[in-house]
Amino acid sequence: MISSYPLEEESVRTALDAMRQAEAIQIDHPLVYSLWMRLRQDGTPNVNTSGHTATDALIFERLAHLIHHSLNKHRALYGLLPVLYNTDRATVETNLSEDFRYDNSELKGWSYLYYRYVRVDLALSVEELETLTQEDRRTLQRRLSRAIRRLTHLLIRRENATRTRFQQAAQRSKLPFPVAPQLIGRDGLVRETFRRLSEGSQPHHVLLIGAPRIGKSALALTVTHLMIDRLPLDAVAWIDQPDPELDKLLYDIYIELGLLFATNESPATFLQQQDALIVIDHAQALLNNTTACAAILRQLGTARLILCATQPNPQLDIPRLRLAPLDQSAAITLLVRLSQDFQLHNPEDIEHFGKLYDELGGNPGALRQALEMGRRYRAPLVSRPVYRVLWDQLSESARLIWLVLVLSPEARLPEDRLFQLLPDLDTDSINEALSELTRLSVLDDAVDGVPGEIGLGALARSFAESLMRDGSESTLVNNATQMIADYLAVNPDLTSVVHLLNYAQEADLSARSQIDLAYTFSNVLTRGGVWSIWVRILEPLRATAQGQDRWWIGLRLGIAWRWLARWDTAAYALAEVIEQAGAAGAFDWQADAMIELATVQRYQRHDESAWQLLQRAHRFYSRAKNVERRAERLEAITAERVLLALTLNDLAAAQGYLSEFDGSNASARLLNLEARFAFQSGDLEKALNFAQRTQRERIGDLPRLARASALLGQIHARLGNRRAAIDHLLGAMTMMEPMGDRAGYARAQMNLAAVYLGQGNLRTALYYLRDLPPILERLGDEESLQAVLENLEMLNRVSRRWKARSK
Repeated sequence: MISSYPLEEESVRTALDAMRQAEAIQIDHPLVYSLWMRLRQDGTPNVNTSGHTATDALIFERLAHLIHHSLNKHRALYGLLPVLYNTDRATVETNLSEDFRYDNSELKGWSYLYYRYVRVDLALSVEELETLTQEDRRTLQRRLSRAIRRLTHLLIRRENATRTRFQQAAQRSKLPFPVAPQLIGRDGLVRETFRRLSEGSQPHHVLLIGAPRIGKSALALTVTHLMIDRLPLDAVAWIDQPDPELDKLLYDIYIELGLLFATNESPATFLQQQDALIVIDHAQALLNNTTACAAILRQLGTARLILCATQPNPQLDIPRLRLAPLDQSAAITLLVRLSQDFQLHNPEDIEHFGKLYDELGGNPGALRQALEMGRRYRAPLVSRPVYRVLWDQLSESARLIWLVLVLSPEARLPEDRLFQLLPDLDTDSINEALSELTRLSVLDDAVDGVPGEIGLGALARSFAESLMRDGSESTLVNNATQMIADYLAVNPDLTSVVHLLNYAQEADLSARSQIDLAYTFSNVLTRGGVWSIWVRILEPLRATAQGQDRWWIGLRLGIAWRWLARWDTAAYALAEVIEQAGAAGAFDWQADAMIELATVQRYQRHDESAWQLLQRAHRFYSRAKNVERRAERLEAITAERVLLALTLNDLAAAQGYLSEFDGSNASARLLNLEARFAFQSGDLEKALNFAQRTQRERIGDLPRLARASALLGQIHARLGNRRAAIDHLLGAMTMMEPMGDRAGYARAQMNLAAVYLGQGNLRTALYYLRDLPPILERLGDEESLQAVLENLEMLNRVSRRWKARSK
């Protein structure tokens, strides 16, 4: 602690007497050694002062200035004008009478002190002052003693403040940066760290832990500056990357504190009597050395201590504070400020800053590096330096959990779900691995997280994604993928499946593994209607697949392209399967592709070609030996024949094919065919019944459910139930649009426009009709195109008539 300045009233009185009598001040006078006295106006020591005469002049000047300032401050309380140094005798008499007019002993004391010791040029005697102030000598001496006491206290305060300021500057000079950083989003942590270091019982030790570059050093630096400002610390030491060897580290600490050779006592004993703050930054190596760290804690005793490390040592009982990533608001605020300070980016580009936050999370160091990289920025370039070392320290179980969390589509995974995803690991192994990941700040401990849920920080996720792409951990990635796939095979979820397959493709897993995943989740993806995603997953696999795998992929691609109304692309994929499977003698694959190609030909209105393909497929499956397979495929062929007959408006043929179905098996396929047949035959009540039953059976099969809803809309429109028709058609379009079912969407849109036309709502009808012609033309639906053009022409005629009437 800084000791008080040793100055007494008598010393001040002797200095004032010397000033009044123009005598030299003794060399051992306390004011000669006053740091405040020897400061220039800019606050730096006056090193040019030499000799006693110059020193005396400086002291006299300082004392005179302080007395003059204090007098004017008290005069200002009464609205009196400031006293000037060069006033004449008449003005002095006026000022004195003003000072002694008020019942203020402080003002009177400073006034008497000023005219007795500062304005010596006036040579005012005590008698004259008695006359001017109308107070006796005894009273004036009492006021003088009081003023000298006040002056002494003022000199002591200023000297102590000056010495404190210079000591604080010396302490700050030992820090990595002499000015405290302006932290964002860390106010609570700053307050808590300061509280733990300054309040409560000893020892005042704090361990700051968090992921690399999360801001531990910046927080320690901010708290250190705050403690230098608010506490009278005797010494400050900042040790970066300490030597884990005990003797060397202690020597470095004592040297930084200035304790070696400063006392006859041992440094450790002397430190017990001092108020010192010690910061040990990047102290992970020291923490890992349990024996050395425990010895350091004992040796430092009552010193205030801040340790910064990535993870704690569970064998050491040190109070700890964990630094979490910044939330989105604080992170974007930081990026905006950095852009303004360093002109690294447009500070108004909030969208770009939001993208950086999504990719890197709220790690301040990572965000700053990303901003500095500019166009060279890539998330892996930022995340790898942060987590590469930590990854190498982890057990295989912890690494596996890390990858499993990346492959999970949920940002925060319920803990019980994680245990279900890891059936090959026992509970103890999982808990130990989670403890590792928590200590290394890999897991996201966001304050808004739900208890019992586990999540990754964005930067940790980015690092794991880069590992998956570069193939350096292929075995581990494959194991994690297989675990997620096994769980989803039993608990299918479309979003989770798509997420897994996307990562599997990016992770560059073996073609065999990716094909197996496609087989496993084909039904989930097709019932979900994610046709574009399905195509993106299958297309790369077709190039490497052989034999049945290639035919299976080609067949699924043909179906997906058909739903996307890419008729030619679908036909090409299916024709390739027909050719290759036929050449290999795999006639069952060939027949399946023919059935699907017949559907494509029906949409393109190549009716004869469609009949021939169905006929060839029927001949093959009529001779098939697998009874169950034969029945299922013959039913598919018959269903396609019904639809083709209905397309040609051949109701007799359609009814004949429908009679081939087993009436006792009311499958969704048969119900749909019956509904379509009844609708086209004009039996609307029967069509409605079958369509409603079809809709119930199609729950979970989104593409066909959307088509069933569209059919219901048509039936209600024909029945005159326009409100119900609109609801069903809009619902169908809502489902079809994200799936990319362009043919179904266009037909539903056309039917919806027809409903609004029937209502007389021409404006809304025009809204739905005007974009349809080019779409229907691309789809090759000439019949629908003609109907739309006729309706548009009718609307144009109505519009022209209305305009003519308005004139």
